[in-house]
Amino acid sequence: VASKVIGEVQALIIFPILPYTMLVIFFMFWFSAALHLFSSGQVLQNNCNSDCCSYDLKLNRVKCDGCCGYSVHYTPHIAAAIIFHLFGCYWATQFFIAFSSTAIAGSVASYYWASGETL
Repeated sequence: VASKVIGEVQALIIFPILPYTMLVIFFMFWFSAALHLFSSGQVLQNNCNSDCCSYDLKLNRVKCDGCCGYSVHYTPHIAAAIIFHLFGCYWATQFFIAFSSTAIAGSVASYYWASGETL
């Protein structure tokens, strides 16, 4: 039956291009929004102890001030937005895949149930 469906409904061969193109466009927008969300935190220097030292390549000497690095702190609203954004990516991706599967199943089913009928 599958070869007969492909022979009759030849658009099924190139149909997956449309959902994957939509997914690529969606991922471009999603990635740009993710970059904005992940960069919207506040960068703070960590608390450093006096016994923390590191080698400074520019000065060619050991520095014992400000060597503990930095960390990004998010407000609770930004953290919730990041979680929502990640869930939204998962949901939208699964929706696009399910929509394309449903469209393919619908075209195959309509061919199968209408076979033998004259249109």
